[in-house]
Amino acid sequence: MASIYAGSTVTIAATMSVSDLEGFTALSPPEHISRKFTYLSETGIPHTFHARKTLAHGHTPKPYPLLTRGWVLQERLLSPRVVHFTRDEIIWECMERTTCECGCIRFLWSPGWVPFNKNLLHEPNLSMMSRAELNATWHQIVQEYSRLNLTFSRDRLPAISGAARILSQFQGSAYYAGLWRASFVRDMMWKRHGSSQKSKKLDKTPSWSWASINAEVTYNEDAITTTEMVAVMDIIMEPIATNDQFGTVRGGLAVLSGFLVSSHQVRAMLRLDDQEGDLYRALQGLGALSLDVDEYSVAESNIYFFKLSVQTLVSSKARNQEVSIILLSSGSGACVYRRVGLLERTFEGPQPEIDIYKDVDETTTVSIV
Repeated sequence: MASIYAGSTVTIAATMSVSDLEGFTALSPPEHISRKFTYLSETGIPHTFHARKTLAHGHTPKPYPLLTRGWVLQERLLSPRVVHFTRDEIIWECMERTTCECGCIRFLWSPGWVPFNKNLLHEPNLSMMSRAELNATWHQIVQEYSRLNLTFSRDRLPAISGAARILSQFQGSAYYAGLWRASFVRDMMWKRHGSSQKSKKLDKTPSWSWASINAEVTYNEDAITTTEMVAVMDIIMEPIATNDQFGTVRGGLAVLSGFLVSSHQVRAMLRLDDQEGDLYRALQGLGALSLDVDEYSVAESNIYFFKLSVQTLVSSKARNQEVSIILLSSGSGACVYRRVGLLERTFEGPQPEIDIYKDVDETTTVSIV
């Protein structure tokens, strides 16, 4: 797919259509059809011009039906040129500009209400990017992609595989279910967007991957520096197609070494009683807690916290952030866990006022499935 769209001259998109039953052409509303006017100059020479009402599409962000579909994101990113057929007019999208027949549009809105950046996966941009910029580009693509809709949840990785395949030529790094080996720790620092959004775990995809939930995810890109607190020991994948690292997987295992603390230790440190839910409430008071699953579907007694990094944030003050993933004992063996959330704690100074890792002196090797 990557080579087909990337090698095309132009891609024609039925952007206004909800399905293929609607086609891609339509009659414009009468008020939007240009009319012919003729007048005579002072010398009696006839002049003709065409005019129509100005469309409001340049002022109201509203994604077209096609642009809300997950597969379409990489098709737009890879295609050098796209012609969009909409209800009112034709829209042109290429590497230099986005414009329409009336000239009002300067960009097409994405479902996240941000302008779509078509240059992300094209030269000379990619070859000029640093490692950090490549990581940020991938995070931007993942965030935008996760907002979109898929008919089948099993397509969560295949529907972005073309974009990953192009980026891999510049990453120089192995790809594991939506994460890159060279930036694996940072790529794990995703979180579900919006606590009210329902999220479902996808059984076959490893829990450390953003593709393991069918919900919108975000990354915090406000860090000036990031100190990783984890050593990546090994990553083992089981792709369905053995020769395609970018496609669907049957499972995966990440072996990491770092600081691990149990919920029992945190409870003792915070002097909490045994009331159900009080650990979540206490942690929300300490930082930003984001669960990949619904809040009360996880038993607190089996929860662990695993420190990923300490970051310096963009701020007028010296502000730092400690990022941990929340793990749940999988029950399939010692030190085998599933990721169920992310904890971000922002503080001033070298460490948080309440350091949940203060009594942890040695690293622990964990396997996350």
